[in-house]
Amino acid sequence: MNLIARWVNTCVREHTTCRAVRPIIPSDAPLFPTCLLEVSNHENPVLRLIYSKDIPANQPWAYLTLTHRWGGLSFMSLVTANHNEFLVSIPYDELMCTFQEVVNLTHSIKNVNYVWIDSLCIMQDSLADKNTKIVQM
Repeated sequence: MNLIARWVNTCVREHTTCRAVRPIIPSDAPLFPTCLLEVSNHENPVLRLIYSKDIPANQPWAYLTLTHRWGGLSFMSLVTANHNEFLVSIPYDELMCTFQEVVNLTHSIKNVNYVWIDSLCIMQDSLADKNTKIVQM
C-alpha cells in the first residue's frame, strides 16, 4: 500500500495533467459517478456517502475505485434502509477488510479524498439504480 501511495503522490506532484483540480469530464456527465464515498482527513478515517453534485467546486475530484467479486459473501452494502445513515457516516469497523484497506489507501494518498466502491455506491435494493449505474461501470 505504501508503494501505491508513493506512486500516486508522485503522479499528483509531478504530472501536470494529474494535478488538475477537476477532471475534464463534468460532474453531470452520464459516465461520471453520481455518488462517491468521502474519506475525511482526520487521523482515523471517517467515511460517508456523498453525491457528486454536493462536492464543493474548489475540492479535488480525484478518487479511487474498487469493484469486487461478491461470491456468497455477506457484507455491508448500500440499501434504502441505511441510505440516510450512510450520508452521515459509514461505520468503518463494520466494513470488510478489503473495504477498510481501500479506505486506508485513499486516506494515505495526498489530494485523493474519495473512493467509489460498487456495493456502497449503488443502491442494492433498487433495480433502477442498479440498471443505471452498472451500465456506467
